[in-house]
Amino acid sequence: MSAIAFVYSLSGLIAHQGETYDLVPEKASWPEGAWTKEPDAVVFEHRGFWCAVARHPVQGSLVGYVRVPKGHPWYGATDRQLYDAGVCVDVHGGLSYTAFGEDGDTDGWYLGFDCAHYLDFSPNPRCHFGEISNGVYRDVGYVYEQCLSLARQAEAAEPLPRMLDATAN
Repeated sequence: MSAIAFVYSLSGLIAHQGETYDLVPEKASWPEGAWTKEPDAVVFEHRGFWCAVARHPVQGSLVGYVRVPKGHPWYGATDRQLYDAGVCVDVHGGLSYTAFGEDGDTDGWYLGFDCAHYLDFSPNPRCHFGEISNGVYRDVGYVYEQCLSLARQAEAAEPLPRMLDATAN
């Protein structure tokens, strides 16, 4: 299951601040590190936005998502459309995912980022590309804070120019 499919499976939950899940059994075979004591997912709400931190089930690195509702200025906009409209979403590595939910869910639009960039450390040794001795593991606390920041940015979002409005016909 991909990280986003995993997050979609959580999106139907009525989540409370700090609700956590341990769902990546493979991490028991990874070397000891911060990830061995962390949850694999945290689902929460911030400023009215559904948010999630989830562990990529293969790489072991973390990803973060914020869901904006229909009618939000960023609803339906890709990362490129936001960039073209002059919106600089400041989140670790930039946005790397924008899409509707699974199964035809068009009530929300997911904005996501990942922590598997150059010099980020992924816990699964099978996913190391050469030696990265100074790679940094981005832990749940870090990704949680990045989600809070993304939700604050979404809350402050202004309407996009009509020519770039992803919902315009």
